[in-house]
Amino acid sequence: MVKDFLRSSKLTGIAEISAATGVDSERIINFIKEGRLVLTTPISGVEFKCERCGNLILSGRFCSECAKNLSQELRDNISFESKSGSGMLSRDTIKKKHGSED
Repeated sequence: MVKDFLRSSKLTGIAEISAATGVDSERIINFIKEGRLVLTTPISGVEFKCERCGNLILSGRFCSECAKNLSQELRDNISFESKSGSGMLSRDTIKKKHGSED
């Protein structure tokens, strides 16, 4: 419903979009932050900033550069954890290692 409204009308503020669609303003904002709704231009009165660097973005939580860096950091950490032998263990594995029972 929100996507259809945005396609067929000029971009206005969140309150106007909410009033026209019947969708709560917070829900629209969450759609944008979750990447379920991607803006092509900013909406008046609303700024979305990257949670890492503070740059303005149109959708999601991170700008493309920070998303790329976070993804690489995660890959590096997973690679390090698997090489070092320390990683996450299931509760059952820990119990077997320590010989404890619930």
